[in-house]
Amino acid sequence: MPDDIAVTDAAWPAAGGGPSGLALDLLATRRIGDQWLAGGASLLLRVPSVVVGRTFNVLLNPAHAQAARCRILSVARYPYDDRLVR
Repeated sequence: MPDDIAVTDAAWPAAGGGPSGLALDLLATRRIGDQWLAGGASLLLRVPSVVVGRTFNVLLNPAHAQAARCRILSVARYPYDDRLVR
């Protein structure tokens, strides 16, 4: 990823117990994502993975000015985790 791409790390409220405390709080996690999208400050939002500890997922803001620079360079099969569907 180029150095000039804007990335934000998700800011988790301390009262929510951090990312693990918010894992089941759909409204709180949506609010964090909605605020990030509405703010438009970065192309990417890095959030902790709830499924795989100590890893991150990266969300892309398609409305951001830098989104036009994004390209799919490769595609790889990855095993689907049934825990993602409840």
